[in-house]
Amino acid sequence: LAQAAIEVSVVETTHPSHAVEIGRGVEGSEYDAVVAMGGDGLFSELCNGLLSRSNDQDAQPTPPPLGIIPVGSSNGLAASILKAAGEAVEPVSATLSLLRARTEQLDLGVVSQHGAISGYSILSMAVGLVADIDIGADAFRWLGTARTDMVAVRDIMRLRYEPPHSQGGS
Repeated sequence: LAQAAIEVSVVETTHPSHAVEIGRGVEGSEYDAVVAMGGDGLFSELCNGLLSRSNDQDAQPTPPPLGIIPVGSSNGLAASILKAAGEAVEPVSATLSLLRARTEQLDLGVVSQHGAISGYSILSMAVGLVADIDIGADAFRWLGTARTDMVAVRDIMRLRYEPPHSQGGS
């Protein structure tokens, strides 16, 4: 980046949801782009922060262009974007793609409850067992990518069958 005369401000996350806080603090006119160096979770947190900067939908500023350099344990979003561009899914290719200002439109899911936006979904949204596995796997980050498989097997083994309850009547 220095060889391309790109000025960089680095902010490291220090705790869960820190990227949400960072995103909320970004002024759109302050940066030409915001790049997450991590995985899908970090990118999702950053997007949620950027998109929730204002509760007033009419006053909400457009966030700057976003980028991702895949160094997380789950890099599905970066893989989708880089593979579509014919690039390798690794940090150097992602950085070069950013320098070329290659862009892709992303679909955005809006999560709302009782008429109020409670979050945004960038890559996927899950409920039930899949969501439980994803959440449970976070405690086993030290296992790397194997953590999801381990938690999936554990949680599936814990499932128990419950027959349907009758709704009354004879």
